[in-house]
Amino acid sequence: MFNTLLFLYLPLILATLLWNVIACWLVFRRRRQFSWRVRYFHYFVLLLMLPAMVCDVAGMTPDGAVLLWGAWIYPLLFFIAAAGNLGLVWKDGLRWWLIPVPLFNLWLGSIYSARYFAYLGVPLPAGLEGLLVAYAMAQSFTSHFLYVFFPIANLLPVLLLPGAAESGRPRSLNGLPAIISLLLLGLNLALIPRGYEIAASWQSPMRAEAGMEERAGFCGGVVLRIPETSFPSQTQLTSELARVDELGARAVNLFVHDNLMTDEVSADALEQFLEEIRQREIRVILTADFPEVWFASPPADREEIFDRMRPFHRFLVTRYRPELLVPFIEPYGAFVAVTGASYSAQEWESMLAEAVEGVRDVDSGVRCAVYLGQSDADLELYKRVCLPDSPVDAVGFSFYAVYETRGEVEERLARARGWISQYGQGRDHWVFEFGQSPLTMGGERAQSVYIEDVILWAASVSEMEGACVFALGDYAEKMGLVNSVGRKRPAYQACRRLFLAADRGE
Repeated sequence: MFNTLLFLYLPLILATLLWNVIACWLVFRRRRQFSWRVRYFHYFVLLLMLPAMVCDVAGMTPDGAVLLWGAWIYPLLFFIAAAGNLGLVWKDGLRWWLIPVPLFNLWLGSIYSARYFAYLGVPLPAGLEGLLVAYAMAQSFTSHFLYVFFPIANLLPVLLLPGAAESGRPRSLNGLPAIISLLLLGLNLALIPRGYEIAASWQSPMRAEAGMEERAGFCGGVVLRIPETSFPSQTQLTSELARVDELGARAVNLFVHDNLMTDEVSADALEQFLEEIRQREIRVILTADFPEVWFASPPADREEIFDRMRPFHRFLVTRYRPELLVPFIEPYGAFVAVTGASYSAQEWESMLAEAVEGVRDVDSGVRCAVYLGQSDADLELYKRVCLPDSPVDAVGFSFYAVYETRGEVEERLARARGWISQYGQGRDHWVFEFGQSPLTMGGERAQSVYIEDVILWAASVSEMEGACVFALGDYAEKMGLVNSVGRKRPAYQACRRLFLAADRGE
């Protein structure tokens, strides 16, 4: 998904850089009083923006962790841009209509500086965390919802003020970034009260650990994502396994891609990794992730979906023999986001029955599962898969705190409990994935409190067999218990405490 979004946004990023270069050239050509130092300093900053952005994004993923130590350049460039803007705004008299440009660059520099230091573990006050939430909301509203999980780049077309001509085309060129900056700065500021409300709501103490002592055998687990493009090295897998051991996790939900069918080396490495997990008596859940090509070229119909996914399901069952297989992720969540297609609850029940039949033709001992969100469409499907003749063996949920206060999340959990009480009694349930990004949703304390709340909620529901935190490491979503350079966040220790309490039956 990360690669696809970067592919989609890269042309816009490059167009933004080209816009600035052309605008600068026009202005400098008209106004020869700008020295060559001003001109080439401006170009130098523009050229640094793209590699600095790459350091900021890739440095927060395990594969690119070394780049994190250069990510500080990204916010610094916004401050430098603001300084250059101010010099032009006040050159030969105040041009007040250009002031939003340096102000917005100062805002961006402050936000990305706070993100960077927070990622390294520097605690931030709740007020500053609220600003980060407000900025994440603005990113989503102005570009793409998935920005909350994938802050790929700052797509706002303001890097440096191109120049300030007295009249003519260069002046109109300067007017566009000024207007955009004013609107976007206004949007960010308007969202601050909501951002602060969200961040502050997660600062209250965690709930009492009631219910853990009654749920001996409850499986606290973690999600591991096996990337499609770069399979983890043996060193990385060994490190992940050591963390699973230390956490006391009793379940692992692995997201895998169908490239394993053609990559024998990676397939063998995953098989060995799963064998080591089984030796520890940890339950194995395999989740069949969607092909990344579907983001750019979605399947046209049900037949095309099964042409791609059916061989993959059979491969996973034959090669890895999981205890639980999830053939499709979130029919009304991730599936819709990837394919753009939405099927009725009846159609999904039929599709799940077809997928499960294909799995059982290969190995009747593998159990299949489906998990849902909490929309009205999810409820209709939930009712069907909880019936005695349901095609699946287990049903569950995914929970994420996205621009929600603690109270709003608790309402969603209560609603899910109501579904289970009314339709799901006697069915095996899981929380197959749940998480919160400390980078965009209120900080590391917010992440820790959210994870504690969901684990305690799941442990208090008798139908729940376990819950898997998304994720052990920081993948593209920046939601890990451990960041890209191996620092364990407070949520890591919270999970360890609760997992071990459940394992001991305390």
